[in-house]
Amino acid sequence: MRKRIAAALLCMCLLVPALTAPALAAFPDVPADEWYTEYVDLCAEKGIVNGFEDGTFRPTGYLRRSEFIKMLAASAPLSYKSELPGRHWAEQYWAMLSENGVLEGLDIPCTFDALQKKTTRYEMAVMIRNFLAKVRGETEAVTNGAARRIPDWAYIPEAYRGAVAQVYAKGVINGMKNTAGAEDGSFCGERKLTRAQASAVMVRLLDPARRSPVDLSDSNPYRLADAPNGMQPFMIWARENGYLINSNEPRGILNKLLFGDENKTYFESVEEAAPFMRDVTVNVWQLQPDGTKTQGTLKVTVHKYLAADVYEIFQRIFEDEEKFPIASAGGLRCSDKLRHAWGAAIDINPDWNCAADRENGAVKITVGKGWWPLGADKSEWAGSLTEPSPYSIAGGGSVVKAFAAYGWGWGGTWQSSRDFMHFSVRTDGG
Repeated sequence: MRKRIAAALLCMCLLVPALTAPALAAFPDVPADEWYTEYVDLCAEKGIVNGFEDGTFRPTGYLRRSEFIKMLAASAPLSYKSELPGRHWAEQYWAMLSENGVLEGLDIPCTFDALQKKTTRYEMAVMIRNFLAKVRGETEAVTNGAARRIPDWAYIPEAYRGAVAQVYAKGVINGMKNTAGAEDGSFCGERKLTRAQASAVMVRLLDPARRSPVDLSDSNPYRLADAPNGMQPFMIWARENGYLINSNEPRGILNKLLFGDENKTYFESVEEAAPFMRDVTVNVWQLQPDGTKTQGTLKVTVHKYLAADVYEIFQRIFEDEEKFPIASAGGLRCSDKLRHAWGAAIDINPDWNCAADRENGAVKITVGKGWWPLGADKSEWAGSLTEPSPYSIAGGGSVVKAFAAYGWGWGGTWQSSRDFMHFSVRTDGG
């Protein structure tokens, strides 16, 4: 028999069944000035969430699948036809979501053990995406530029990328902030969904005016329609498909893509490399004599299959709040057999990010003046620099992070020698 529960009744949703509801804003463990306070209060006001028997809300506690499923089911007049097995208190809400396509793409059977598991942020994203499209009838956003906007995109499993991109683009999720082990804006989908996060998601889900949509459409002018990596960063694609030996040295199929010959490993001249190269114009911050920073552009020559990634890497640097200034950047150079001779390495601000070796135990600067980033103590690598330089690349700064997001490494991590200006498609920056 078709069963239907009125929306008004559904809004009497509890995070845990049979718990008493505290008065609005009466949660003693929800401070007045936390980022989630407003969301918790709104959800409590609407009856979407309630507290525990002791009157607490426990905002940092993790949400079970059954609890989040009930929160979603409580927000819309959904029905179900299934005969319920009587195994779990939330199975009717599972049936509502399942029969309306909200659980599509997830392996969450209607069993006690499955419903008792904690909800991951990946699972939340899939349910929200389905709910927006199948229940609320919202048109999906264009998200083919998500790789540049979501810091940990490269580590998101393919099965979840579409959902994660949608919740970002719709403004339901803004990404993690001030979170240990995660760059601000990262999704961190393998982590469990907290009660505070769920409250924020529900408010934004139901009230589009409270969302902060993000444009994730791709406007990259260097994207190749026939690129073998599609929208995925080229080096991450190559590693995931086993086209590199020990994660760094290309094998036959990649040599053919990079050099036109499975047996070739570098370009001997700029002329030979030219058909495989592309000049990329990137946005940069330029430091003026009065200390202000103004927008400018630089041109760097790199391999055509890396051009789109390089454009996005520099755009990440440009958009970061650090506003790291770039005076110069160099790409293709055929003076050796290494990554510059592939069109797969970039040097940035060489005067202030030296290349250096150790000779008889002492540092010997071979290129540039030295290396001394702002906010860092003077080190043996400072060379002739007499003070910290805004042009020196910090190990934990926006430049290193931007290249790493696309599978590139930094020469500043080397041991006996250092090349602080140097970034390459090798994970070690070699």
